[in-house]
Amino acid sequence: MNKYKIEAIQDLYFKINCMIEDLAEYYGDDMDEFSSLKVRPGYGYDKFYLDFVEGSYDMSLQSLINFMLQDHNHYKKLLSKETYKKVTRFNKKWPETLYDFSENEEEEELINNVEYFVICGVRNSLEKNGFSIKSFLDAGYDLQSELPNISKYNLVYLIILDSTGFLEELEEYIFKNELLIDETAKLKEIVTESGSNVEIAEILYSKYPSLAKEILALAIQNCIKKSECTKLAFDIKRICNDKKLLLEVKKFKETL
Repeated sequence: MNKYKIEAIQDLYFKINCMIEDLAEYYGDDMDEFSSLKVRPGYGYDKFYLDFVEGSYDMSLQSLINFMLQDHNHYKKLLSKETYKKVTRFNKKWPETLYDFSENEEEEELINNVEYFVICGVRNSLEKNGFSIKSFLDAGYDLQSELPNISKYNLVYLIILDSTGFLEELEEYIFKNELLIDETAKLKEIVTESGSNVEIAEILYSKYPSLAKEILALAIQNCIKKSECTKLAFDIKRICNDKKLLLEVKKFKETL
């Protein structure tokens, strides 16, 4: 797996996800299926629609991805020097048109895969934030049908897709691979927002006990009822029986 491909997908997804969260905050309770997904992020001609994924390339999500790959130097890492020079010149001369990568099948497939996974991540983020994903479904971006094929590549993809099979795939990945630094950081970020803290810690403990304990410590802060603290204490005893964590749970429970 090309590490630069992983970095590009992760970087673009996180940046676009921030745009989506800003839109969700802007609309608040007034959001509906007709809420515009227009963004002005400062790339290219500075106007894109995150739900334009089919038809005209102009102002589409694909065009935003193209500009971001260029502006954040991902093209430079992903492409050969010769192709990178061609793409750079092309984008400056025809910014509203996508460069044709068909001269090199390997590079064409690489860029198509980056684009595909970013779009899937955007689709998922829009759905989680309450926006309509009709245009994605109409264009064939069906995560459920594609998940078995893409979830085995790297933990980053599992995180991006945030799939219903996340825990099962995570366990398999942990067993077969060593976690990268960015994957470890992202796991910590996920557990602060999900209800899978204990399950993730349990999967990690045999191979990454310190990380598992960090995640359990984060789980303590997520408790909002005394009963949740009681259950978490039981889980901590079952997973690692760490006295320091058990004391933290007890102290936190007393504050509720």
